[in-house]
Amino acid sequence: MIRLIITIAILAFCVSIGIFLTYKVIMPQYKYNEAMELIDEGDYISARNILFDKIIYNGKTVKLLRNICSLSGRETISLGYGHTVGLKSDGTVVAVGDNSNGQCNVSSWHDIVSVSAGALHTVGLKSDGTVVAVGSNKEGECDVSDWRNIVAISAGQLHTVGLKSDGMVIATGYNGNGKYDLSRQCNVSDWSDIVAVSAKYWHTVGLKSDGTVVAVGSNSDRECEVSDWRDIALPLTADEIKKELQKTQK
Repeated sequence: MIRLIITIAILAFCVSIGIFLTYKVIMPQYKYNEAMELIDEGDYISARNILFDKIIYNGKTVKLLRNICSLSGRETISLGYGHTVGLKSDGTVVAVGDNSNGQCNVSSWHDIVSVSAGALHTVGLKSDGTVVAVGSNKEGECDVSDWRNIVAISAGQLHTVGLKSDGMVIATGYNGNGKYDLSRQCNVSDWSDIVAVSAKYWHTVGLKSDGTVVAVGSNSDRECEVSDWRDIALPLTADEIKKELQKTQK
């Protein structure tokens, strides 16, 4: 009887060790490797969701994980004139506020990795590099259905800007109306080596890979005087994000 009890105790101990190792070592490492693959693919949101698992990380890494999307140039919340848009962890989108132009009609969206709200329109970047938009389109600010290979988006007041995977930039929407308005905030077709874009009101700004900045559009308040800027912080690359995460594993 004593031998039987000892045998059962040893087996129970071995099973407990096996469960512990599976739960604390094997599964976390599997999930970690899966997240690294997603980061390589540019799917930062899915990677972040996996890494949020408490069996892998403690509180020291939460801040980094929460900022993965923003550090990589992706927006998960955005504010319009009278509406607010949020990107959920499953790739769907929620919106609340003024919907007079349909700018909150985002409930059918899926596979979204970044959102940006303009004055009266909302834009979403999908995981396949295409773009969707809803809301006012009186200036063509929602004409994005043919965009491809987009890695970042930004919605201005009446225009929308997209950063392409080759570092070029595309824009649609209001671009000044001639004699009295020569803002030309959509004149970005000659930009190159861009790693981040931001559109607001009547101007558009681009961050170049060398840390310098370019801008077009209205300069009535000197908002485009950025030509002498240097060493502006760049969005983290996939490799840089992985390095930061690897530090937390040591």
